[in-house]
Amino acid sequence: MTTYLLHGGATSKDLPGNDNFFAKFTTLVNKPVVKILLCYFSREYKEWENLAKRDLKKIIENTNKKVENYVVKNPDDLFAQLPNYDLIYVAGGEAELLEPHYEKLSKLKNMLDGKIYAGSSMGTMSNPDAEHAGYHALFITVK
Repeated sequence: MTTYLLHGGATSKDLPGNDNFFAKFTTLVNKPVVKILLCYFSREYKEWENLAKRDLKKIIENTNKKVENYVVKNPDDLFAQLPNYDLIYVAGGEAELLEPHYEKLSKLKNMLDGKIYAGSSMGTMSNPDAEHAGYHALFITVK
């Protein structure tokens, strides 16, 4: 079973809905330590470090659990790391940066059993089971 947590975008804004979205990253995992993969393929590489700091701050502010994270470098790195993590977060950005990875990312669906897939904006589009949720978070579980 895979759980999808989808958000329409603008996660960088200081809004209660965004706090709820980032809080779900840890509340959906029934462990004291939550391991999160961060994926920024739809953003320029030079932005990844700052985006990871920003997003990790939001996650930590909205939980009392310990959080471990790793920023994946490319689809092959994602596939290698995924078995050791609870959740993958695919952040939004620009379609033209994410599109070159679509073919490889099509394999992701088969690797998500027992995982949580969180996506925002363009990050919801990299998953074939995703439905775009406007600017609201959508939470679904698929068997």
